[in-house]
Amino acid sequence: MSFKYSISLILLIFIFQNSEAQERRFNAGLLLGFNASQIQGDAEAGYNKIGLLTGLTAEIRLAEKSEIGLEITFSQLGSRSINRSTNLTEFKSTLNYVMVPVYFKYKDWYMEEDQYYRLHFLGGLSYGRLFSTKMEG
Repeated sequence: MSFKYSISLILLIFIFQNSEAQERRFNAGLLLGFNASQIQGDAEAGYNKIGLLTGLTAEIRLAEKSEIGLEITFSQLGSRSINRSTNLTEFKSTLNYVMVPVYFKYKDWYMEEDQYYRLHFLGGLSYGRLFSTKMEG
């Protein structure tokens, strides 16, 4: 291992040890979940299409009760027909998006005994970009 990489590793270890001793100002994590979606106008009712939701999230604490957050997510949306007695042909559509929401969070009503906030208020904007589609049926 070169000297430059050794110094970088030592600095990272020092930074992480320091951050554990103080309250965290930055939080980051992984997102993994599912979407249930539909497309208006496809003659189907209900959220019949399950899709993957995955990504990264990060938050910066501004004050004791407020944070700003950013996410970068991959999200599968779409629609799927279900087996009905209609004359519609069965179909499935998948829409793959990349979404980048930015939000402000305010937390209130701290529960000292259990160490959590009972209320979280969120507001913000989101940018989404469709990058691929797949239609079957």
